[in-house]
Amino acid sequence: MLFNLPSQILKEENKVKAGEKFSVKAVVIGLLIDIGGTLGVGFLVGVFVGIYLIVKGVPPDRMEEAIYSSFGFLLLSLIIGLFFTGLGGYIAAKIAKTAELKHAFVVGLLSTLTGMLYIVLSSNPGPPAYNIVALTLAIPIAVLGGYLAKPSHTESPK
Repeated sequence: MLFNLPSQILKEENKVKAGEKFSVKAVVIGLLIDIGGTLGVGFLVGVFVGIYLIVKGVPPDRMEEAIYSSFGFLLLSLIIGLFFTGLGGYIAAKIAKTAELKHAFVVGLLSTLTGMLYIVLSSNPGPPAYNIVALTLAIPIAVLGGYLAKPSHTESPK
């Protein structure tokens, strides 16, 4: 089932039906959870990593290099960001209560576009491989969140 998510998005049951509106509110809340959660937790992790690097004696002018060369920090950042993207897709789907995967997809798409904008505008957007992985996984993870929010996903088979 999980590997059929792209085809499930297109199924009739996931379409916004006549008389039902696409919930912009659900998508905005999902995106705010994604971006706000990622930035908030990312900031806290950054503070702790900064303190750790100061204690280890890393000079302030070398901190950025130390952070971006740390596989552990990058992996943790990726996990945090993708977790909140999935949570944003989940929350958007729960709020929408219809076409859950489509609402989650839009959260993932907007998250990807926000990430691209950050990369373009940032003076140091991080390693290219990190950015490629993060941008590539944002939509599938958001849709996975939407899939987990679907009522049919939680029902037991009869």
